[in-house]
Amino acid sequence: HALGMEVTVLEKSPTPLCGPLGAQLGAVVAGLHEAAGVELVCGADIADFTRTDGSVSAVHLADGRVLPADVVVVGIGAIPNTGWLEGSGIELGNGVVCDAVGGTSLPGVVAVGDCAAWWEPVTGRHQRVEHWTGAAQRPGVAVSALLGADPATLPAVKPPYFWSDQYGTRLQFAGDASRADRVAYEHGGPGEDSLLAVYYAGEEPVAVLGWNQIKLFGRWRKTLEKIAAAARTPAPPHEAAQSVAAAVAAASSAAAAATAASPVGA
Repeated sequence: HALGMEVTVLEKSPTPLCGPLGAQLGAVVAGLHEAAGVELVCGADIADFTRTDGSVSAVHLADGRVLPADVVVVGIGAIPNTGWLEGSGIELGNGVVCDAVGGTSLPGVVAVGDCAAWWEPVTGRHQRVEHWTGAAQRPGVAVSALLGADPATLPAVKPPYFWSDQYGTRLQFAGDASRADRVAYEHGGPGEDSLLAVYYAGEEPVAVLGWNQIKLFGRWRKTLEKIAAAARTPAPPHEAAQSVAAAVAAASSAAAAATAASPVGA
């Protein structure tokens, strides 16, 4: 689009980034596309393509619409290729099932990367994290465990994190929005040049979205990391709860101070 071409984005979900961000914040991202002059079609199911002289010339949607196209870029995600491990004794289930430090059901075998579904103490479920930050941190944890380190002494795996630069806007996200029951704007809001949205499950922050708010986002991301560490560290329930509450209070105080003093992009 920046090169002067007409662009149409076909999105199968109700909003862009609906999976990681949820529909509420996904709708805000949709506004970015619309403001930039990009046509966005959500809930789109592609039925077929028209091919002319060996190249795609149109996209057919399931609702009957036909969209002319000179170039089609397809992003369809991925599924774990673990079929070759069937019968090996390694437990499989949406990837290679692992404990919180990458250990599999076979002693002496660990798994990392997009195919590895590590146990997440914070969420209470196995989860595959397909972000480069996870790929960068988890091998060190898994190798340490493989060499006999006490899992309780290993650093807590950081919450999932990704960023995206769209139309001059830096989006940053960390955590797991699927656990949230509400979203609170700690800075800015929809339609503004910057915002900081925190996802809560009850009173516990479980994810954060920064929108041109690099420093403020960083503070909340560290809060999520402290909560993850508290969830992994064996401690009496009341002490763990106090640790989480202290981390939340510190982040809230920092956010309030930053909101009062920081311009866009702070």
